[in-house]
Amino acid sequence: MNNKKKIGMISHHTDKRDIIEWVKYNEGSLKDTIIYATYETGHEIEDNTGLKVEKEAELKLGNNFSLKIKFKESKKGGDQEIGSLLVAKLLDYFIYFWDPLTIEPHDDEIKEVLRESVIYNIPSASNRNTADHLISSPFFDEKNKKYAKEVNAVEEDYHARIALVAHDAKKDEILKWVDQYKSILKNHTLFATGTTGKRINEETGLDVIRMQSGSKGGDTQISTLISNKGLDYLIFFWDPLTPQPHDVAVKSLLRNAVLYKIALACNPSTADHLITSNLFPRSIYTYGSK
Repeated sequence: MNNKKKIGMISHHTDKRDIIEWVKYNEGSLKDTIIYATYETGHEIEDNTGLKVEKEAELKLGNNFSLKIKFKESKKGGDQEIGSLLVAKLLDYFIYFWDPLTIEPHDDEIKEVLRESVIYNIPSASNRNTADHLISSPFFDEKNKKYAKEVNAVEEDYHARIALVAHDAKKDEILKWVDQYKSILKNHTLFATGTTGKRINEETGLDVIRMQSGSKGGDTQISTLISNKGLDYLIFFWDPLTPQPHDVAVKSLLRNAVLYKIALACNPSTADHLITSNLFPRSIYTYGSK
Protein backbone atom coordinates (compact mmCIF):
# COMPACT_ATOMS: atom_id res chain seq x y z
CA MET A 1 0.00 0.00 0.00
CA ASN A 2 1.37 3.42 -0.99
CA ASN A 3 1.14 5.90 1.90
CA LYS A 4 2.93 8.76 0.17
CA LYS A 5 1.08 12.05 0.27
CA LYS A 6 -0.46 13.04 -3.07
CA ILE A 7 -0.25 16.71 -4.03
CA GLY A 8 -1.96 18.45 -6.94
CA MET A 9 -0.29 21.59 -8.29
CA ILE A 10 -1.47 24.30 -10.69
CA SER A 11 -0.19 27.81 -11.28
CA HIS A 12 -1.06 30.77 -13.49
CA HIS A 13 1.52 31.40 -16.19
CA THR A 14 2.52 34.60 -14.37
CA ASP A 15 3.11 32.68 -11.14
CA LYS A 16 5.29 29.87 -12.52
CA ARG A 17 8.41 31.33 -10.91
CA ASP A 18 6.75 31.42 -7.48
CA ILE A 19 5.68 27.80 -7.53
CA ILE A 20 9.06 26.64 -8.90
CA GLU A 21 10.90 28.55 -6.16
CA TRP A 22 8.56 27.09 -3.55
CA VAL A 23 9.08 23.55 -4.81
CA LYS A 24 12.87 24.00 -4.96
CA TYR A 25 12.97 25.39 -1.43
CA ASN A 26 10.90 22.48 -0.11
CA GLU A 27 12.44 19.78 -2.32
CA GLY A 28 13.55 17.77 0.72
CA SER A 29 10.03 17.60 2.11
CA LEU A 30 8.43 16.93 -1.30
CA LYS A 31 10.77 14.17 -2.51
CA ASP A 32 8.70 11.48 -0.75
CA THR A 33 5.38 12.69 -2.14
CA ILE A 34 3.51 11.99 -5.37
CA ILE A 35 3.02 15.17 -7.40
CA TYR A 36 0.33 15.68 -10.03
CA ALA A 37 0.32 18.88 -12.05
CA THR A 38 -1.11 20.47 -15.16
CA TYR A 39 1.10 19.99 -18.23
CA GLU A 40 3.04 23.25 -18.20
CA THR A 41 3.43 23.44 -14.42
CA GLY A 42 4.59 19.81 -14.27
CA HIS A 43 7.24 20.29 -16.95
CA GLU A 44 8.52 23.47 -15.28
CA ILE A 45 8.87 21.62 -11.97
CA GLU A 46 10.76 18.73 -13.56
CA ASP A 47 13.01 21.01 -15.61
CA ASN A 48 13.98 23.14 -12.60
CA THR A 49 14.08 20.65 -9.72
CA GLY A 50 15.08 17.07 -9.11
CA LEU A 51 11.49 15.98 -8.55
CA LYS A 52 9.38 13.70 -10.71
CA VAL A 53 5.87 14.76 -11.68
CA GLU A 54 3.19 12.26 -12.70
CA LYS A 55 2.16 12.78 -16.31
CA GLU A 56 -1.04 10.74 -16.11
CA ALA A 57 -3.45 9.18 -13.64
CA GLU A 58 -6.13 6.52 -13.45
CA LEU A 59 -9.38 8.28 -12.63
CA LYS A 60 -12.63 6.67 -11.56
CA LEU A 61 -15.50 8.70 -13.00
CA GLY A 62 -18.46 6.46 -12.17
CA ASN A 63 -19.49 2.99 -11.10
CA ASN A 64 -17.15 0.47 -12.75
CA PHE A 65 -15.80 3.11 -15.12
CA SER A 66 -12.22 4.37 -15.07
CA LEU A 67 -10.35 6.66 -17.41
CA LYS A 68 -6.61 7.09 -17.87
CA ILE A 69 -5.92 10.80 -18.27
CA LYS A 70 -2.81 12.64 -19.42
CA PHE A 71 -2.62 16.06 -17.83
CA LYS A 72 -3.10 18.96 -20.25
CA GLU A 73 -2.36 22.66 -20.08
CA SER A 74 -4.63 24.62 -17.75
CA LYS A 75 -6.36 26.46 -20.60
CA LYS A 76 -7.02 23.17 -22.40
CA GLY A 77 -8.71 21.35 -19.53
CA GLY A 78 -5.85 20.64 -17.14
CA ASP A 79 -7.49 22.50 -14.26
CA GLN A 80 -10.58 20.29 -14.47
CA GLU A 81 -8.39 17.18 -14.60
CA ILE A 82 -6.72 18.16 -11.32
CA GLY A 83 -10.19 19.08 -10.01
CA SER A 84 -11.40 15.58 -10.90
CA LEU A 85 -8.66 14.15 -8.69
CA LEU A 86 -10.04 16.30 -5.85
CA VAL A 87 -13.58 15.06 -6.47
CA ALA A 88 -12.34 11.45 -6.50
CA LYS A 89 -10.50 12.12 -3.18
CA LEU A 90 -7.19 11.16 -4.74
CA LEU A 91 -5.35 14.23 -3.44
CA ASP A 92 -4.13 14.97 0.08
CA TYR A 93 -3.07 18.55 -0.73
CA PHE A 94 -3.85 21.11 -3.39
CA ILE A 95 -1.43 23.94 -4.25
CA TYR A 96 -2.75 26.54 -6.67
CA PHE A 97 -0.75 29.74 -7.06
CA TRP A 98 -3.02 32.10 -8.95
CA ASP A 99 -2.49 35.69 -9.98
CA PRO A 100 -5.47 37.88 -8.99
CA LEU A 101 -4.19 40.73 -11.16
CA THR A 102 -4.33 38.76 -14.41
CA ILE A 103 -7.48 37.60 -16.22
CA GLU A 104 -7.20 34.07 -17.58
CA PRO A 105 -9.44 32.60 -20.30
CA HIS A 106 -10.15 29.71 -17.93
CA ASP A 107 -10.99 31.80 -14.82
CA ASP A 108 -14.28 29.94 -14.28
CA GLU A 109 -12.41 26.62 -14.14
CA ILE A 110 -9.99 28.12 -11.60
CA LYS A 111 -12.87 29.12 -9.30
CA GLU A 112 -14.52 25.72 -9.68
CA VAL A 113 -11.40 23.78 -8.64
CA LEU A 114 -10.93 26.06 -5.62
CA ARG A 115 -14.58 25.47 -4.75
CA GLU A 116 -14.08 21.70 -4.92
CA SER A 117 -11.10 21.85 -2.56
CA VAL A 118 -13.39 23.56 -0.01
CA ILE A 119 -16.25 21.08 -0.51
CA TYR A 120 -13.99 18.05 0.00
CA ASN A 121 -12.02 19.66 2.87
CA ILE A 122 -8.63 19.26 1.19
CA PRO A 123 -5.77 21.33 2.67
CA SER A 124 -5.13 23.93 0.00
CA ALA A 125 -2.99 26.99 -0.69
CA SER A 126 -3.55 29.83 -3.15
CA ASN A 127 -0.35 31.71 -2.32
CA ARG A 128 3.14 30.94 -1.07
CA ASN A 129 2.52 32.09 2.49
CA THR A 130 -0.29 29.56 2.93
CA ALA A 131 1.71 26.83 1.17
CA ASP A 132 4.64 27.46 3.54
CA HIS A 133 2.33 26.98 6.52
CA LEU A 134 0.90 23.74 5.12
CA ILE A 135 4.26 22.09 4.59
CA SER A 136 5.53 23.30 7.99
CA SER A 137 2.68 21.71 9.97
CA PRO A 138 2.94 18.42 11.89
CA PHE A 139 -0.16 17.36 9.96
CA PHE A 140 2.15 17.25 6.92
CA ASP A 141 5.13 15.75 8.77
CA GLU A 142 5.20 14.84 12.47
CA LYS A 143 8.84 16.01 12.69
CA ASN A 144 7.57 19.58 12.28
CA LYS A 145 6.07 19.45 15.78
CA LYS A 146 9.45 19.44 17.55
CA TYR A 147 10.81 22.06 15.16
CA ALA A 148 7.81 24.33 15.81
CA LYS A 149 8.56 24.39 19.53
CA GLU A 150 12.16 25.40 18.86
CA VAL A 151 11.28 28.08 16.31
CA ASN A 152 8.46 29.67 18.31
CA ALA A 153 10.42 29.77 21.56
CA VAL A 154 11.67 33.22 20.49
CA GLU A 155 8.30 34.46 19.20
CA GLU A 156 5.92 33.83 22.07
CA ASP A 157 5.32 37.57 22.63
CA TYR A 158 4.18 38.18 19.05
CA HIS A 159 0.43 38.62 18.65
CA ALA A 160 -0.94 37.55 15.28
CA ARG A 161 -3.96 39.35 13.85
CA ILE A 162 -6.54 36.75 12.80
CA ALA A 163 -9.90 37.26 11.07
CA LEU A 164 -12.60 34.64 11.60
CA VAL A 165 -15.40 34.63 9.02
CA ALA A 166 -18.09 32.02 8.32
CA HIS A 167 -21.22 31.76 6.22
CA ASP A 168 -24.43 30.76 8.02
CA ALA A 169 -24.11 27.05 7.20
CA LYS A 170 -20.52 27.05 8.49
CA LYS A 171 -20.92 28.93 11.79
CA ASP A 172 -21.15 25.79 13.94
CA GLU A 173 -18.09 24.45 12.15
CA ILE A 174 -15.96 27.52 12.85
CA LEU A 175 -17.15 27.62 16.49
CA LYS A 176 -16.02 24.02 16.91
CA TRP A 177 -12.63 24.88 15.38
CA VAL A 178 -12.19 27.99 17.54
CA ASP A 179 -13.08 26.05 20.69
CA GLN A 180 -10.54 23.36 19.79
CA TYR A 181 -7.71 25.90 19.55
CA LYS A 182 -8.94 28.50 22.00
CA SER A 183 -5.92 28.19 24.32
CA ILE A 184 -3.77 29.34 21.36
CA LEU A 185 -6.19 31.88 19.92
CA LYS A 186 -6.63 33.69 23.26
CA ASN A 187 -3.05 34.98 22.90
CA HIS A 188 -3.79 36.76 19.62
CA THR A 189 -5.92 39.62 18.28
CA LEU A 190 -9.15 38.29 16.79
CA PHE A 191 -11.46 39.99 14.31
CA ALA A 192 -14.77 38.56 13.08
CA THR A 193 -17.81 39.54 11.07
CA GLY A 194 -21.13 40.20 12.90
CA THR A 195 -22.91 37.06 14.07
CA THR A 196 -19.79 34.92 13.89
CA GLY A 197 -17.97 37.27 16.26
CA LYS A 198 -20.95 37.46 18.63
CA ARG A 199 -21.21 33.68 18.87
CA ILE A 200 -17.46 33.19 19.31
CA ASN A 201 -17.47 35.68 22.20
CA GLU A 202 -20.58 34.24 23.87
CA GLU A 203 -19.73 30.56 23.41
CA THR A 204 -15.96 30.54 23.96
CA GLY A 205 -15.34 33.66 26.05
CA LEU A 206 -12.69 34.93 23.62
CA ASP A 207 -12.39 38.67 23.02
CA VAL A 208 -13.29 39.53 19.44
CA ILE A 209 -13.24 42.82 17.52
CA ARG A 210 -16.53 42.66 15.63
CA MET A 211 -17.11 44.02 12.14
CA GLN A 212 -20.50 44.33 10.42
CA SER A 213 -22.14 41.14 9.23
CA GLY A 214 -20.81 39.91 5.90
CA SER A 215 -23.97 40.84 3.99
CA LYS A 216 -23.85 44.39 5.42
CA GLY A 217 -20.23 45.15 4.60
CA GLY A 218 -18.23 43.03 7.05
CA ASP A 219 -16.35 41.23 4.27
CA THR A 220 -15.41 44.62 2.82
CA GLN A 221 -14.12 45.74 6.23
CA ILE A 222 -11.95 42.62 6.53
CA SER A 223 -10.68 43.25 2.97
CA THR A 224 -9.71 46.77 4.04
CA LEU A 225 -7.75 45.34 6.99
CA ILE A 226 -5.86 43.11 4.54
CA SER A 227 -5.03 45.84 2.02
CA ASN A 228 -3.76 48.07 4.85
CA LYS A 229 -1.49 45.38 6.33
CA GLY A 230 -3.70 44.96 9.37
CA LEU A 231 -4.14 41.19 9.17
CA ASP A 232 -1.88 38.12 9.27
CA TYR A 233 -4.37 35.25 8.91
CA LEU A 234 -7.82 34.83 7.37
CA ILE A 235 -9.88 31.83 8.48
CA PHE A 236 -12.88 31.97 6.18
CA PHE A 237 -15.20 28.96 6.26
CA TRP A 238 -17.33 29.73 3.24
CA ASP A 239 -20.26 27.72 1.96
CA PRO A 240 -19.71 26.85 -1.72
CA LEU A 241 -23.08 25.08 -1.99
CA THR A 242 -25.30 28.07 -1.14
CA PRO A 243 -25.62 31.27 -3.20
CA GLN A 244 -24.71 34.33 -1.11
CA PRO A 245 -26.40 37.75 -1.54
CA HIS A 246 -22.96 39.37 -1.08
CA ASP A 247 -21.09 36.97 -3.38
CA VAL A 248 -19.15 39.80 -5.02
CA ALA A 249 -17.76 40.86 -1.61
CA VAL A 250 -16.86 37.23 -0.83
CA LYS A 251 -14.85 36.92 -4.05
CA SER A 252 -13.16 40.26 -3.42
CA LEU A 253 -12.16 39.16 0.09
CA LEU A 254 -10.61 35.92 -1.17
CA ARG A 255 -8.89 37.80 -4.00
CA ASN A 256 -7.38 40.32 -1.57
CA ALA A 257 -6.08 37.55 0.68
CA VAL A 258 -4.27 35.98 -2.29
CA LEU A 259 -3.04 39.34 -3.63
CA TYR A 260 -1.55 40.46 -0.30
CA LYS A 261 -0.20 36.97 0.51
CA ILE A 262 -2.25 36.50 3.67
CA ALA A 263 -2.22 32.96 5.08
CA LEU A 264 -5.72 31.79 4.10
CA ALA A 265 -7.84 28.82 5.15
CA CYS A 266 -11.25 28.16 3.60
CA ASN A 267 -11.90 24.80 5.28
CA PRO A 268 -11.10 23.13 8.63
CA SER A 269 -8.24 20.95 7.34
CA THR A 270 -6.34 23.97 6.00
CA ALA A 271 -7.04 25.92 9.20
CA ASP A 272 -5.64 23.01 11.26
CA HIS A 273 -2.42 23.18 9.24
CA LEU A 274 -2.08 26.95 9.64
CA ILE A 275 -2.45 27.05 13.41
CA THR A 276 -0.14 24.07 14.01
CA SER A 277 2.51 25.21 11.54
CA ASN A 278 5.93 26.11 12.88
CA LEU A 279 5.38 29.49 11.16
CA PHE A 280 2.39 30.29 13.38
CA PRO A 281 3.48 32.33 16.43
CA ARG A 282 2.64 30.69 19.73
CA SER A 283 4.10 30.13 23.14
CA ILE A 284 6.05 26.86 23.34
CA TYR A 285 4.00 26.08 26.43
CA THR A 286 0.66 26.09 24.58
CA TYR A 287 1.77 24.16 21.50
CA GLY A 288 -0.64 21.34 20.75
CA SER A 289 -2.94 22.09 23.69
CA LYS A 290 -6.66 22.51 23.34
